[in-house]
Amino acid sequence: SVIVSSSKNNLSHIKCFPNPCLSKYDLELAQSSIKTKTYNNGLNLCFVGRCEEAKGIIHTIKTLNILAEKNKLNQCIIAGEGNYVKIKSMLNTTARERTKFIGVVSRSELNEVYRRSHFLLLPSKSEGFPKVVAEGANFGCIPIVSMLPGFDKILQDNINAILLEQYDEIYISDRILSIWKNNEIVQKMALEASKFSKQFSYESFNNNFLSLIQN
Repeated sequence: SVIVSSSKNNLSHIKCFPNPCLSKYDLELAQSSIKTKTYNNGLNLCFVGRCEEAKGIIHTIKTLNILAEKNKLNQCIIAGEGNYVKIKSMLNTTARERTKFIGVVSRSELNEVYRRSHFLLLPSKSEGFPKVVAEGANFGCIPIVSMLPGFDKILQDNINAILLEQYDEIYISDRILSIWKNNEIVQKMALEASKFSKQFSYESFNNNFLSLIQN
């Protein structure tokens, strides 16, 4: 049996493959982008997904407020469906000025969001392994995600991601700033994030599948 999943298992008759989402074009576009990406001209975050509590939008908004109060937030882009009027009302003045809501957009537009962002913030309470994590990581956009089974099997805390053990916004903002203050560490994590994302390419999926059926 073959299952497209991010989870590992101990059953010899089941092979789990990462759910592919990156084309050859995506990989090439990201590689050229990473070479010119800077990590010292202001902190840029993004949130991609349904803007609902289960996906972590409330914790995201509260984290943005703290980062803005500390004058650390340059910009946050929020993409996805949601009640933007309610969400905007929860932002403080500074965070509201530095947060851009773009709604549901195309993949090419999302690639531009990932290209401009340093971190993808997704403190969700339940997940499999959303494609946006691999899509963003491909562009050196470091995932900040909850310590959930779908994540902790494939991401490494402080290596290619920030794995959150709490949902508290003070804790989340502290984790972000502890990394952000060291430019060398941020760049290294971004490169490692990009490396791990390659297993989510269609080419990697095809090679793994061919290798399986040929054995």
